[in-house]
Amino acid sequence: MSKFIGYIGKTKNISTVSELLAKNNNLECVYRNDKEFLISKDINDVSNFKSSTTIISTGDIIKNDVFTICGTVTIDNYDGDKNKNGLTFILDKLTTLYLQDKDVISALDKIKNYIDGSYAIIILLNTDVSLLYATKYNYPLYITFGPCENFLSFDITNIIKLHENYIKLSNDEIAVLKENNMLIYKNKEIVNKPIKKLKWTKEVALKNGYEHYMLKEIWETPTVINNSIDYLMKEIVDLSKYKEIDIVACGSAYNSGLIGSYLIEKYSNIKVRGETSSEYRYKKGILSNEKLVIVISQSGETTDSLASLKLAKKCKNDTLAITNVAGSSIAKE
Repeated sequence: MSKFIGYIGKTKNISTVSELLAKNNNLECVYRNDKEFLISKDINDVSNFKSSTTIISTGDIIKNDVFTICGTVTIDNYDGDKNKNGLTFILDKLTTLYLQDKDVISALDKIKNYIDGSYAIIILLNTDVSLLYATKYNYPLYITFGPCENFLSFDITNIIKLHENYIKLSNDEIAVLKENNMLIYKNKEIVNKPIKKLKWTKEVALKNGYEHYMLKEIWETPTVINNSIDYLMKEIVDLSKYKEIDIVACGSAYNSGLIGSYLIEKYSNIKVRGETSSEYRYKKGILSNEKLVIVISQSGETTDSLASLKLAKKCKNDTLAITNVAGSSIAKE
């Protein structure tokens, strides 16, 4: 899953933008010469900017004659062309829609009707350096802002060191960013989004001197366990009323769920199943008020886990989410 940052501003704070992802060895960036946006794997090319609009990404950035685009995309109704990826699928469809009436907002609003899946994308219109566009569905997308500059990112931890105020886009909303302001659209109508402020300190999401986040998390384990126990003692969940429990997750969260399933069965004598969310989301689902579905996701944005949670709620199952991010999509659901 690629990480990306979009920037537009008068301060030309390019060095700060590049430093946010500079530890990654597979960066691509967008810069502009006198005539067009160019894509480069050399982060130093950002310094050649003739404008202060840029995208830096750990994944692919692609372009055609109309748009330059990057993002994270998972598409279920993929057309099967092995020479295309999900991002190319969106670029082609978006270009077709735009050429119908030359309206970027309209094209972005219509794109949702052609995609069955999840995405968070940043778009540049190649002929206009003054605007940065973005939209999303299921995947997160954050905007932070300061005097005469705006940032877009898939991961808020990439940009919180810059500004504490932020806006999180909701599904199908479209952000249009300029150097000194922004507009948010939903169904082609302007909407007012609440400005939020981080409730946790910036240091929580930073490395605090550790070389890697994993090292930081290992050494913080005793503190995190104590904090979690203190919190859980105030919010104890009564499991005795359930006849069965499904623990749903993927990756390392799934492994944690398996350990949890063994412990719950051992001490509560309740049947517990560990399920991978990529498979669970496509199950029929059983209507039951005696079943608990526990969804685990560190980011709170895992697409399959979010879909599994929605399935459980649709089936009237009780649900419990375990995540590191209080304002994430899974926590809100």
